[in-house]
Amino acid sequence: MTREILTQFTPGMMESALLGDKDVTRRLSERWAKVKPGDVLVARSRWRTLAEYDSIKPTLLPDDAPIMFAFEADETDTVLGKWRPAMFLPRRFCKLWMRFVVVSVRQERLGDLTSDEARREGIVLHRRMDIDLFAWRGEDTPGGRYFHDRVEAFLALWHDINGEPDLETLVWRIEFKRTHHIAVDNDGGWLAATITQMGG
Repeated sequence: MTREILTQFTPGMMESALLGDKDVTRRLSERWAKVKPGDVLVARSRWRTLAEYDSIKPTLLPDDAPIMFAFEADETDTVLGKWRPAMFLPRRFCKLWMRFVVVSVRQERLGDLTSDEARREGIVLHRRMDIDLFAWRGEDTPGGRYFHDRVEAFLALWHDINGEPDLETLVWRIEFKRTHHIAVDNDGGWLAATITQMGG
């Protein structure tokens, strides 16, 4: 029986997963031991809605409340309210295209991570002044951090989320696939994205 599992991604990792740059995630919690191929990850990320709803609890928001995520919202939009943590987004507001089908689950050491696996985790290449550097979406900004090695970049991201990485730590490696294809317009951004359901 297919199950839906709520999970959280940072804004940059959510964007990478949606665009197809990320199809693997590593997690610490033992709850992932129960996840099976075919299960569906219902992803959540940092979000906000209209400023007029800032005093309303997420569970009490009206069904037609517009939800914007950090990777798609305009920071200068004064109509939108405060940022809220991913964990407080009610399931009913999780968009269909933010669902991912689990392909495989296995346990391994954090230190088993390879450069290719770091790429599949969403660490992307940036060519700057003829030098290959690596970062993740959200960090790839003029003032962001860049690394000379993909694994080094991933471990820095791991540190930001989970604390100091211990390479002997056992983690759950979850491979997943998108349910929708998303093409983002370079001029219009996410608000002009074309979203189509994928078959298979």
